[in-house]
Amino acid sequence: MQPKKQLELLLDKSILKLTKDKSKKYGLLFSGGVDSCLLAILLKKHNVNFTCFFAYVKDTIEAKDLEFAKKAAKELNLKLKIIPSKKEEIKEIIPKLITIIDSDNPVKVGVAIPGYLSCNKAKKENIDVIFSGLGSDELFAGYSRFTLKNQKKETKKCLDNLYKDNLSRDEAIAKHFNLIIKCPYLDKKIKDYALTLNPKMLLSSKQNKIIIREIAKDLSLSKELAERKKLACQYGSNSDRVIEKLAKENKFKNKTEYLSSFRTKEKIGVLYSGGKDSNLALYLSRKDEKEISCLISIIPENVDSYMFQTPEIDFLKLQAKALNLPLIIQKTKGEKEKELLDLKKAIVQAKNKYKITGIVAGALYSVYQKERIEKICKDLDLKIYAPLWHMKEEEEIRLLLKNQFKFIICKIAAYGLSEKLLGKVITLKDLENLKVLNKKYLINIAGEGGEYETLIVDSPDFKQRIKIIESKTIMHNEFTGRLEIKKLNLENK
Repeated sequence: MQPKKQLELLLDKSILKLTKDKSKKYGLLFSGGVDSCLLAILLKKHNVNFTCFFAYVKDTIEAKDLEFAKKAAKELNLKLKIIPSKKEEIKEIIPKLITIIDSDNPVKVGVAIPGYLSCNKAKKENIDVIFSGLGSDELFAGYSRFTLKNQKKETKKCLDNLYKDNLSRDEAIAKHFNLIIKCPYLDKKIKDYALTLNPKMLLSSKQNKIIIREIAKDLSLSKELAERKKLACQYGSNSDRVIEKLAKENKFKNKTEYLSSFRTKEKIGVLYSGGKDSNLALYLSRKDEKEISCLISIIPENVDSYMFQTPEIDFLKLQAKALNLPLIIQKTKGEKEKELLDLKKAIVQAKNKYKITGIVAGALYSVYQKERIEKICKDLDLKIYAPLWHMKEEEEIRLLLKNQFKFIICKIAAYGLSEKLLGKVITLKDLENLKVLNKKYLINIAGEGGEYETLIVDSPDFKQRIKIIESKTIMHNEFTGRLEIKKLNLENK
């Protein structure tokens, strides 16, 4: 089968999979660009009842995407809701939006404005699921930085950064309006297939996203719309122009300074196990100018807890002292789901005592953990921050080592791991060995599947480092064991 037909089939299947629930009302974020037009064509092909939403800001210059959104809607016979907004409305929205997306980056805020306006309107129209064309530019060389030589490398880089740069923002906005956002281009089979395509099928000296444009034309989209050059959302909707005007009117040097003025230092508590994930999450949160108010540690009696690592209490107390932070310790029997009540109890204590407004979690890919913490935070009207979310396992270890974190493995429970690792300060060489074991035995490099647990003995945030004076290893079998720490203290760096 020709690549073009194969990709069209995969897109077809993605749309069918995402629209099988006929009880839902569907919407589409629409700009008149080839990506959203192609999704509209496929939704119509499968008789999905949906509404398109296009938002823009009124200005002295007409929003460039407005003309094309109208033209595409007329050509494809689409239901289009146009949402105009004025500068005064955007001024009111910006502080709230910065809090929702947890960013004052001008590009992110500029892109978020039309998304916010569209989702707000979609919610009023009783939409349940809203579709986005996100992922097409990353997968099919849609950005100007793509070249024939760097296409493969740049695509992988874009995918690695996709959640942090774009998806987390859009999910946060959709969630704020109780909408579910779906991105058909990000179907796993489509992502895998895109990485096999010859760069010449995507790029030429005159055009990008060639294969997507060709599919759109084959499915009846006019040449004018299919070959239209991409205009970034913040420019096509006028949101960037309006942010610039607001900055000048309010006597700020630039957009960055203006948007930064709305950020307040948030007081947060860190779900703290003493391991590498919670310490790195703490470190990244501080870099993001959040005020760490306390540590919250859950001590499960059940070593096979679904939610929590089993930390050494004495070790935790020394870590808290090294960090110069108060520590809340809550014990739990570690029974599935019931342990969440104990977690909630500890978070309530932190909220009452330290007036926190949010919680930091060190989850990487564990949806089980993240969803349950999110529910507790929602019940308590707290924000959740997960700075490691979707970070590649190898990237996390490299980031720790690069920033001079010193951590030891204190527990192992996976084929291929050995007693020699227990108590050892991890190095780049150990990372390479973990990568080998990952290929051989599918061990999670970051240990998030319970393969191993860690303890931090020093970090950039520690005022003193922890020295283990006496310990012994206890092995249950060749690949399962733990480090029993008998004596330790703090020493000056």
